[in-house]
Amino acid sequence: MSNNDGRTIKKSRIKLGLSIDALAVEIGISVEEMRIIENGVDQATLRRVFQVLGIKPRKRKQKPDRLPAVQNIGTVIKQIRKEQGLTQPRLAEKSGLSQSIISMLECGRRRGLNLQTFQAICSALGRDMSEVTRLAEELMR
Repeated sequence: MSNNDGRTIKKSRIKLGLSIDALAVEIGISVEEMRIIENGVDQATLRRVFQVLGIKPRKRKQKPDRLPAVQNIGTVIKQIRKEQGLTQPRLAEKSGLSQSIISMLECGRRRGLNLQTFQAICSALGRDMSEVTRLAEELMR
């Protein structure tokens, strides 16, 4: 469970018209503990709160263990780009992407990388996605 779960609990409590005091009494905890829960702490108690409110915690998507971090992919892309003597603007032009996307990816400021963007960059660099992914995985070790 996460801090988002605490916000979900608070929204549900308010939607049901329950005060924080009433929910705390219903669960059998102090008001202070209930405040802590709504801020995203103590998982065992969070589960009890979810039960009382009749809601389910959101399931977070699990990332596959073998998927390299986007930061590592960005690092590999930067290495390949420099080996080929390309500038970021030139790679952006070749890939049909903006220079800011290339820059954010290489600097690790981009959180996600969709398949089309990854494919466009790899194609512009003349490399297979599997090769770039493999090199990024090696950086993880």
